Amino acid sequence: MLDLILLPVLLLGIYICYQDIRHGIIRNRLILALLLLGIAYQALSGALLTDTLAIASTFLYGFFIAFLFWWLGLWPGGDAKLFTALLLLFPQGLYSESLVLPYMANIFIPVFAFMVAYVIIRSKASSIKKAITHSLNPYRISFIFIILIGFMWFFTGLIRLAGIEADYFITILILFAVYELFSVTISAKAEAFFALLAVLRALLDFQGLFTLASLQFFLLVAGVFVFFRFFLIHLAYYTFTSEVRIEKLVPGMIMAEGIYRKGKEYSRISFLNSSLVEFLQQKKRRFVHGLDELTKADVERIKRLRKQGSIGFATVRVCQTQPFAAFILIGYVLTLVFQGGIIPI
Repeated sequence: MLDLILLPVLLLGIYICYQDIRHGIIRNRLILALLLLGIAYQALSGALLTDTLAIASTFLYGFFIAFLFWWLGLWPGGDAKLFTALLLLFPQGLYSESLVLPYMANIFIPVFAFMVAYVIIRSKASSIKKAITHSLNPYRISFIFIILIGFMWFFTGLIRLAGIEADYFITILILFAVYELFSVTISAKAEAFFALLAVLRALLDFQGLFTLASLQFFLLVAGVFVFFRFFLIHLAYYTFTSEVRIEKLVPGMIMAEGIYRKGKEYSRISFLNSSLVEFLQQKKRRFVHGLDELTKADVERIKRLRKQGSIGFATVRVCQTQPFAAFILIGYVLTLVFQGGIIPI
């Protein structure tokens, strides 16, 4: 049975979710209340004396992950604070650095399931058709298969020497990382490198490559990758963003396009196809606004440039903010109930 002190935690969490849905904000005083409840809970259970190191290391590790997600723009600051505060409210036996990953997975698995269903249901047939066309780019598909045939064969062979077998899940994760890394710096030399590895694979592993099992493997991995990386992201971008006239921008909005100086003029760039590497590079670009929530100064600067005629476009695309607190609370409850992750990690 859950400890009785967790009942006010759940009630407070539900109230925080209500505030997030109704007003789009998580107030600091509510986070402070959770932190105080967490300290009281650990003190009453005696964990502050017997498990201080485990609690502190888990909390600091979770804080680092929450901060990293905020810095990358994956959730607002309020959600990062809520995630971190709830880390103090787990039973004593769960504390270790390995708690953070199952807790995070229990948050994002429901989020992902909801987003996929919501995006597909809300999308128009014309949008789905555009997303399919965007996903099935011949050059992109060819590049993915070349990576799978050559580089992935070479890389999985290396990790096999360390006793790690590359299943479908690991292969897809590695493919994501490789594609994100090389897609922004792709050149003739990089293409030749990947093609050379593919040819080498064909020569050295001819019998293993040209089999029905290999074809099934390539099609499944490439299909899953293309679906999530291009089709779903394309649909989600136009589902969760909208065009807003510049004069109607307000602080707190999150830009889905970046406005930056290009020579003597100002231009805009869509964040639709931004990889993680590109996103980190964008932080160095001379945007006239921050990449987090727009501040009052950001809004005033954009409107002033528009009024002066320096910005030649009348609208920009902004993200439709989604209340995320409910998923954090769901993830917390799932972690309590399952004493860890809902799937093995």
